[in-house]
Amino acid sequence: MPEAKAASRERTKPDLGEPAGNASAAAKRDIGAHPAGHGPPGPELDRYLHRIVQRIEAKKHYPFRARTRRIEGRTTVVFRISPQGGLLASRIVNHSGHAILDRAAIQAVSDAAPFPKPPQRFRSKPLALEVVLVFSLDSDDRR
Repeated sequence: MPEAKAASRERTKPDLGEPAGNASAAAKRDIGAHPAGHGPPGPELDRYLHRIVQRIEAKKHYPFRARTRRIEGRTTVVFRISPQGGLLASRIVNHSGHAILDRAAIQAVSDAAPFPKPPQRFRSKPLALEVVLVFSLDSDDRR
């Protein structure tokens, strides 16, 4: 069930918009989108968000140094996708508490670009998205 979630703004960072909706993509990751002016997100956007999460997760790398030191955390990244699917900007809005994991989260988003074009009705302006990347030693993720 979608849940409202707002991103904090920092004056020194680019304005990425405020992701408002949140759709559960899996037990350990969430992604939300800001479809401002487009009406409710709906299944079309949910499918698109699922594809974005899959791309980012495929590029996520749990740093070896973090694993060997048993460092875990959750990093929330807000980013904007152009109507053509390009990555326009990204920033961390909730730090994991560990710079190594925060860098890995930003790198995963960057490496996943370019993204597929958003659904047609969301192409009038950049789409602000939010993803929570979880780095957990209990997961099967050993990349």
